[in-house]
Amino acid sequence: MVNTIGDLYGPDIDKILQKSSELNILILGAYRPENMYERLKTIRDCLKEKGFINTYLVADFSDDIIRFHDDEDIHWTLKSNFLMKNFDLNLFIFFANCDNSGPTDEFNYFCYEIGEFFRCIVSYEEEHAGNISSRISAKIKDFKLRNIAVKEGDDMDTCELLFGFINLVLMKERNRIYKEHHF
Repeated sequence: MVNTIGDLYGPDIDKILQKSSELNILILGAYRPENMYERLKTIRDCLKEKGFINTYLVADFSDDIIRFHDDEDIHWTLKSNFLMKNFDLNLFIFFANCDNSGPTDEFNYFCYEIGEFFRCIVSYEEEHAGNISSRISAKIKDFKLRNIAVKEGDDMDTCELLFGFINLVLMKERNRIYKEHHF
């Protein structure tokens, strides 16, 4: 199990602890059907309102600035891979009743091929739990990734849980560092 933010965020912990409001967070999830994209935007906006101002979706970055490939599918794959590598934390959100092949591929790429499990948090709707592939379930269990189960469609609860979890981990690490330096 992840016990400290150092386990979660890795070696650049001092930078993150000093400016936790500047933590760069990327949310990855299904964009189709259309309401799934709207739900991701709701979670993003909620986390921004709660102080994590650098919270983004892959779609927030204009394709006019960098075009990774002419083929649309290859472009989006390369774009999300590039962005995941450049964020402090990647939140993988698996909604029920939609095609989660995109976030599944992104999760597999970043956490398995890149191997940076400490920069991943998984959120999934309880109704979807049985539909998460055994490969992802095994990775979550094997590497003891933090994961949050929420009720379907309750995006504000998802935001509250993610916000609370991120802050709990930050607080635990601050306390650990304080004890190391003062006792």
